[in-house]
Amino acid sequence: MSGRRLTPPQRYDLAGTIAALALAPGDPTVDIGTDEAWWATRTPDGPGTLRLRAAGGALLASGYGSGTPWSTGWRGRTRGCGCPPDPAAVAGLAYWALHRHGIERRRADTIAVAARNTGRLDAAPDPAEAARRLTALPGIGDWTAAEVVRVAFGDADAVSVGDFHLPNAVAFALTGQARGDDAGMLALLEPFRGHRGRVCRLLVAGGVRAPRRAPRRAARSFARF
Repeated sequence: MSGRRLTPPQRYDLAGTIAALALAPGDPTVDIGTDEAWWATRTPDGPGTLRLRAAGGALLASGYGSGTPWSTGWRGRTRGCGCPPDPAAVAGLAYWALHRHGIERRRADTIAVAARNTGRLDAAPDPAEAARRLTALPGIGDWTAAEVVRVAFGDADAVSVGDFHLPNAVAFALTGQARGDDAGMLALLEPFRGHRGRVCRLLVAGGVRAPRRAPRRAARSFARF
């Protein structure tokens, strides 16, 4: 175990800051409380867990595991092939093994391709090249690439083009209009270039939502197929 003592800015919001690392609500690699957060990840040196704890105006960071030098987090919980999943284990899964997670054949094949190319993806020198390499793989588009480089590279400018809700939220926040599209969203965000992704994150974190016009569609289950 190793640790560091950090000095965050005034009014630092630990939970709000770390929440951006979660891929979705309930992400088991991230465990966030008011004054403490854990993150489990894989690094070139092996698995690592990072614990951040707010105490007396300071932020105490503790790392655990062989990946500690890379992760200094957070408590990892093994689910299925591991969490975070080991790329080799994912690449070796049959497509039907992912059905119970709501993933159909096409997306399962895309996940397997990405898992087999992790070495090349990890070696990308910057967010732009990482996005280019990702979108060169079959089945991966701009939305996925933006979501990845936002977390993996901390890219503050990455905009998730192709998101169902985000264009509406941006249009509603900046113009008062309830509906928008990707082109309009990018035009509205242009004055914030360099921080466009950060602006989107702040809007979402602030609870900005365009008025709904239809009930939410239920997710399709593939568990029986």
